[in-house]
Amino acid sequence: METRTHAKGYVVARTGSFNQVLTFTPPPEAAAHELFHMLGIDHDEETAAALRRMARIRQLALENRRVGHDFFPAVASNGTVYRTCQAVDRRFGIDPSQTCLAEAGGDGC
Repeated sequence: METRTHAKGYVVARTGSFNQVLTFTPPPEAAAHELFHMLGIDHDEETAAALRRMARIRQLALENRRVGHDFFPAVASNGTVYRTCQAVDRRFGIDPSQTCLAEAGGDGC
């Protein structure tokens, strides 16, 4: 999980690291754990606070859908909300016009 926006992350669907072996974390549990981070929830956040944060994110996601944004909002640990892919790109300093996307018909650079 990247830590600036919590909008980008992945989980290995099988035991893929020594850390997973040492913690005995099964892949489904690891996936849920990382999903909570993508929702902006920290390790030490209390349940009630986490539920409020999830309700807020759900509301933001519904608002995005209503206005035609095909992006599930990301919330960083500091509370910053990223409502669009463009907002995440700006946070990382990515210029979409300079990004190579082979699946978008590009030459793969």
